[in-house]
Amino acid sequence: CGDDSTSKKTELFLKDLFDNMGGVVCLETEDDLQAAMVTTCTMGPLYGTMMNQRDWLLKQTRSLSKEDASFLVIQQFAGALSEAERDGTENRLEDLIEEQTPGGLNEQALKNYGTVLGSFADLQEPVMDAILSRIRGESDGSVSSKGENNTSE
Repeated sequence: CGDDSTSKKTELFLKDLFDNMGGVVCLETEDDLQAAMVTTCTMGPLYGTMMNQRDWLLKQTRSLSKEDASFLVIQQFAGALSEAERDGTENRLEDLIEEQTPGGLNEQALKNYGTVLGSFADLQEPVMDAILSRIRGESDGSVSSKGENNTSE
C-alpha cells in the first residue's frame, strides 16, 4: 500500500481481484500482516472444539452415529458462521453475544465457559501471542502451562 498512483492502482486491482475470490483486507505493514495471519492459525483449535462436541454427543446418546453427530456439529457451526456474516457490522460479534436469550441455555453456556476458563481471552490470547511470536521468529510458538511464551534466546 504505497502513496503513489501506481501503487494505488495496483492495490485497487488486487483488491478487486481478491474480492471476487471471497474477499481481502488490505494492511499497511508486515507486522499487521503477521498479526492477521494468527487468526488463520486457530482453525486447528476450532476443529478440535467441533470434534470434542461431536465426541461428547456420542458419549451422551445411544442412537446417534458418528456420521450424524459430525453432520449435526458441522451444521451448527455453519449456521453460526452464516449468522456472523449476516449484516456484517464491525460490532457483529458483540451483537451476537448480546442477542443470547437472557437466562437461556446459550447465555448460561457462555457464562459457564467464563467460570471454567476465566475468560475466552485468558485461553486464546496466550495461544495467539505465542503463534505471532513464532511467525516473527521470536520463539518456538509454544506456551507454558502458565500461558507464557517460550522465547528463543
